[in-house]
Amino acid sequence: MTPSALDRYRVVLDAEMRAIVGSDNSVLYRMMRYHMGWERPDGSAGPGTGGKALRPVLCLLADEATARSRSDGDQHGQISPALPAAAAIELIHNFSLVHDDIQDQDTERHHRPTVWKLWGVPQAINAGDGL
Repeated sequence: MTPSALDRYRVVLDAEMRAIVGSDNSVLYRMMRYHMGWERPDGSAGPGTGGKALRPVLCLLADEATARSRSDGDQHGQISPALPAAAAIELIHNFSLVHDDIQDQDTERHHRPTVWKLWGVPQAINAGDGL
């Protein structure tokens, strides 16, 4: 898979995930946005997304490949009907990363302190479960 294939869906995927996580200012949602790379611990804008989003992009590419045989095909640049599923795949993956960081006692992910390191294990478990 080429980087352009990964980049093709990144903007719409990020927008979908941000809409799902929302902008609630409670600690729970701030931790989720922090883990995703969208915010810093203080709530200011973060460095962006952390991972490659390989899993959701594969979902969207699979949908694109099969769209030719469906009436809702993505032949004219339409947003894929699989976008919510792809976003869910990435959020579930990130749920597992938050919990993995806790279990392995990893203190950094993508060169930033992990959620549990900043907010403690109980809060990190809640943030992971929220994702």
